[in-house]
Amino acid sequence: MNQYTPACARELPVSLLGTWQNFAAEPGRSAVAAILSRYAREQRWYRSKSSPIEHAVIEDLFTFAAAETSDHCLVVLGIVLEDGARESYLMPLRFLAAGDTKAGVLSPTVAEVEISVSGQAQPTRGALLDASSSRGFAEALLRLLRADEPLQGESGRISGELFSGVSVEPALLEPRSLTLEQSNSTIVYGSSWLLKLLRKIEPDPNVELEVSRFLASASPRPKLPQPIGALRLSSPAGTRTLAVVSEYVENQGSAWAFTLEALFAFFERVLSASPAPPAVALPSASETECSEEPPQAMLSLTGPYFSLLRRLAERTAELHRALGRETLERGFGQEPFTLPHQHSLYQSARAELARSFAKLRQQQRSLPVAVALLAESVLSAQGAIDEQLRCITQEQLGVTRIRCHGDYHLGQVLFTGDDFLIIDFEGEPGRPVSERRDKRSPLRDVAGMLRSFAYAAETALRSPRVRPEDRVCLAPWVEAFRAWVCVSFVRTYLAGIAGEAYCPESPATARALLQFHELEKAVYEVDYELNNRPQWLAVPLAGLSRLTQIRR
Repeated sequence: MNQYTPACARELPVSLLGTWQNFAAEPGRSAVAAILSRYAREQRWYRSKSSPIEHAVIEDLFTFAAAETSDHCLVVLGIVLEDGARESYLMPLRFLAAGDTKAGVLSPTVAEVEISVSGQAQPTRGALLDASSSRGFAEALLRLLRADEPLQGESGRISGELFSGVSVEPALLEPRSLTLEQSNSTIVYGSSWLLKLLRKIEPDPNVELEVSRFLASASPRPKLPQPIGALRLSSPAGTRTLAVVSEYVENQGSAWAFTLEALFAFFERVLSASPAPPAVALPSASETECSEEPPQAMLSLTGPYFSLLRRLAERTAELHRALGRETLERGFGQEPFTLPHQHSLYQSARAELARSFAKLRQQQRSLPVAVALLAESVLSAQGAIDEQLRCITQEQLGVTRIRCHGDYHLGQVLFTGDDFLIIDFEGEPGRPVSERRDKRSPLRDVAGMLRSFAYAAETALRSPRVRPEDRVCLAPWVEAFRAWVCVSFVRTYLAGIAGEAYCPESPATARALLQFHELEKAVYEVDYELNNRPQWLAVPLAGLSRLTQIRR
């Protein structure tokens, strides 16, 4: 059986002469580049889905000498957008002839090819496959990491670096790919290493390496995997990181998956309770000002979730204490939170609001009826949202700002069964590298986690695992869960950073920062979901509706 899925019918086979590797020569090179750009655009890791592609070129090509990977190659694809911006993507490929019965993971087809060979009556048919989950490709990357010799391409070279003190027996590094919903590709080597292949490659310094290595030198060190090494591409375009390698830690999945399962168990207890449990009151004040404890009924119905939630808040505080510590290392340490900075935050958020809502208006008619009605309510409140964002400029907040995680949510945390590890320090992938390296209030990370709790609650309620007739009954319980989870998380977190210069001195200052960043995050989510996951758009719209107190 062929080990690849059929290509899209719109793509005609690319004609090549002699061998599949001749796609590196014209006219095959341009044809393959165009097909690769269309394939890339459909992937989760592609960043600029809302911008039309002007053209694409193969910037560099790397082939592997080892016999077991002679059918593999690594392409650096340059994509020029209509607005003139240029992006580079890493695309591992593997050639498989039609009818070949090689064992392997079923891989998506990127391009069909026909190879004409002199003296052969019929061309050989085959396909270039996405090799990101190929065992051969994983082994080739491992060899690069451990080798002293770089891999030479057409114009650049790839070299590996293992940080000092790293030593693992090769026999213990059996590779396997992880299928995750993420903006990169992940390979695990044995029970020791995790390699994250960066599909969009950007100029160094790499944000994730920079932050993880800084955190690894902290004492005490926060709960996170140890950085192990990196793969880098050196070329006329400069030095760029292609992959980062960290310690692999056994886990039970993400805190996102753990939270969803906790919600489903919560739903079952609510629906099966006899007599029906009384309604749970919502907190009487904001997350930063509420002094109440979660109702006993909520604690009983959610099992151990709230105690583990407080552990997550403690780990978050530990992360920020490590990031905000005194240091002479460039790019870290603390800076004042000045009024000009507050005005800059507002102007950036205001521009994001205008951009996201313009896109939402353009696409409103194509949305499902219920989502379109929710969008209309949110769009009508654009002025009110702008005014809420403007509140950040009213008075100087009297705190400092530090480097933060930058894209903090439940999917960026691993659950080990009784504790949590924080991962993925590259920041929001849709934002420029320079912006991801900015120092901010750590409450921006907290706001990201609050939005993630809201996402989990909405996702669980809308899940096919919940009967439609049960959703009306469960809806107030879901809102109570979200609200009390947020109160408990924020209270524990603020206690964990008490006394630090970036910790707000008053609940009112904490509320101002948290509300600004939560609203800013929800606006960003609207743009992100429109570009990447339109079926999720109702979630940030519902969040904006709640945050701006719009009647749904």
